[in-house]
Amino acid sequence: VVGPFYAFWSSFCTNKSYVWEEKYDTREAPDRRCRRAMESENKKLRDAARKERNEEIRNLVAYVKKRDKRVQAYKKKLEERHAEIEAKTKQKREEELRERKKQLENYKEAGWSAMSGLEKDLQQLEAHLDEHFGEVNDGPLDENDELCENGEEELYLDDLYCVACNKSFKSDK
Repeated sequence: VVGPFYAFWSSFCTNKSYVWEEKYDTREAPDRRCRRAMESENKKLRDAARKERNEEIRNLVAYVKKRDKRVQAYKKKLEERHAEIEAKTKQKREEELRERKKQLENYKEAGWSAMSGLEKDLQQLEAHLDEHFGEVNDGPLDENDELCENGEEELYLDDLYCVACNKSFKSDK
């Protein structure tokens, strides 16, 4: 109710010209340069008086607004509303935290991401390959190692393998 009133008077700017604050009469200036200097000095004085009057009114409005019961009641109402919103937000945050904790307790790791099962499968696969093809030398190749029929060295069979994308890589980058 009082918002527009205080908004108007808090930003009040007077329309008075304040010509009575002028120190010099520009009609008595001997030449143009002196008249301009007088006008600028008079303008400074008028602006200072106008600014002082506007500040007096704004200070008066601030003083009255601070003691106005309606403004105080509105501020109190806003603070209560803010406290209520803050309490709801805090309660919601705590509820979400409890829900996350419950989800973490009930979380079951996905079957494909369980490393223990993959390690067992890998060991079984290696044992099966060793039975069929014999044990492969995982060490680096020496000059004394045998050459294949076409003259190339034996391929290094221990490639890098990505479980997630199901690919094998020849070099690690």
